[in-house]
Amino acid sequence: MRVDDFETLVRRYTIAGAWVDDQGRSYVFTADGTAVFPDRRFDYQVNIDLALVVHDIPLEKRFDSIFGEKERWGTWAFELAGDELLLYETSGDFHEVRAEQPFLSLRRAAD
Repeated sequence: MRVDDFETLVRRYTIAGAWVDDQGRSYVFTADGTAVFPDRRFDYQVNIDLALVVHDIPLEKRFDSIFGEKERWGTWAFELAGDELLLYETSGDFHEVRAEQPFLSLRRAAD
């Protein structure tokens, strides 16, 4: 098998897809690196270099303002637990510390 874009492949087999929260709001992560939340859209990437990371694979986010300018990079950690996607805030110089509780819990959207 030939893999032209390893990052896209990793996204496709981890978090890409449609998700909903407990209030039924839609969250979408595309395999090409776009996240669409109820209140915003942003580019994301799944970090595949885990040398300095001691928790789950971090999800890096780059928010787009309403003017289309990149505001900042931040890092969330995510955990896949069955059909549930848990998102956690991170801290530390290398975002190596994951919060104990997720700030967002999502489940796969029904087809």
